[in-house]
Amino acid sequence: MVLEKVLESLNSGPLFAFAVFIGAIASVHLMQLSWKHEDQCNPPWIRNLKALSHVAVALSFLWCLSYSEWKAWAPWPPMLALIVMFDVNIIVRIMSIYWKHRHNRISVLTGERSSAGVR
Repeated sequence: MVLEKVLESLNSGPLFAFAVFIGAIASVHLMQLSWKHEDQCNPPWIRNLKALSHVAVALSFLWCLSYSEWKAWAPWPPMLALIVMFDVNIIVRIMSIYWKHRHNRISVLTGERSSAGVR
């Protein structure tokens, strides 16, 4: 197909590196937000497993980049799309936590009794 040929002709290495770094940083940030704003009611072992999984995702992102550089491998377009969409998923989750926290803080200040996100 035409799109695949165009994507294969591009040097996707820098975009792959950028997407991997964004994913690693966003995953660690998500861990911090989740720990601070969502996990207070969970038992410690669940909090720790969640934190460990976020760190493992960040390390996996960085391992992808390290391995691709070591093998001189240019990422395939579907792999690049997967990494970018995974980044989008993490970033949307971060935005959701910020929105929920902001809405809850405003509700406390104004005395509203609605739950986060429900209007």
